[in-house]
Amino acid sequence: MRNHKRSVITFIYASVLLLFSFSAKAQNNNFTTGFEESSISKILGQQRKVWIHIPISNGGNEIKNKDRYPVIYVLDGDDNFNAVVSITEHMSQQALCPPMIVVGILHPDRMIDLTIGPDNEFPNLIGKGDQFMSYVEKELIPHIDSTYLTTSFRTFIGHSVGGLTVINTLIHQPNLFNAYISLDGAIWWDHQKIVKEAKPALAKNNYQGKSLFIALANRMERGVDTLAVQKDTTENTILIRSNLEFIKDISRNKNNQLRFNHKYYENDDHSSLRLVGEYDGLRFILIFIN
Repeated sequence: MRNHKRSVITFIYASVLLLFSFSAKAQNNNFTTGFEESSISKILGQQRKVWIHIPISNGGNEIKNKDRYPVIYVLDGDDNFNAVVSITEHMSQQALCPPMIVVGILHPDRMIDLTIGPDNEFPNLIGKGDQFMSYVEKELIPHIDSTYLTTSFRTFIGHSVGGLTVINTLIHQPNLFNAYISLDGAIWWDHQKIVKEAKPALAKNNYQGKSLFIALANRMERGVDTLAVQKDTTENTILIRSNLEFIKDISRNKNNQLRFNHKYYENDDHSSLRLVGEYDGLRFILIFIN
């Protein structure tokens, strides 16, 4: 019941902030959740846009003092940016975390950005996730760090194929971020390729100082639980089964020092999971850097 009340309060707070619509061209408003930046990416060969939130305590749209802030990078920024801003502002006001800069990444085509290679379900799609993450690593992060007063602590959040990108980055580029939040990550992609690649990586790599939170939605038929579903072989449950297998592999390799938590949301589906998962994930991760 306490968790339910907390989720409801967070949802109400986020909804209030969402009334202040995001606008790069907003004028005469007392407050907007952020502003837009656009630049040409040499790596991607196209114009890319991000939404940026500076903590309200520091003016919202500019750096007024010499404080430095941790940064949260949010995939699918048009869907997730406002909620993450609401949560971080609420948490910082309650002294649960420091004020945070939030960067919401927009995608001309999210499936190209957030997947790698082909998959049987999308025969005409060739994901360029490796190229996209090269842009994040070599262009976006250096730009944010050189333009704004940032600390070295970075968090990465993704939902669905964005969660796939988060897990891919944790396994193959663990030092790019300090904390990772995967919300119902589509790690079934390409015959569970990342789940297979994670097995030796989790066994041999040291993840000291890294945190991971996984949120799972209820994608099962009535009467099926997270134990029974692991025996299923249908495509309908491949997402949750892939995540449960990955979670098992993490539990088998506790010596790698990865700080890990996960939660199954029985009353949330793939879409509704995002807000409560973002809150719980950030609470798990950020309370320790306050």
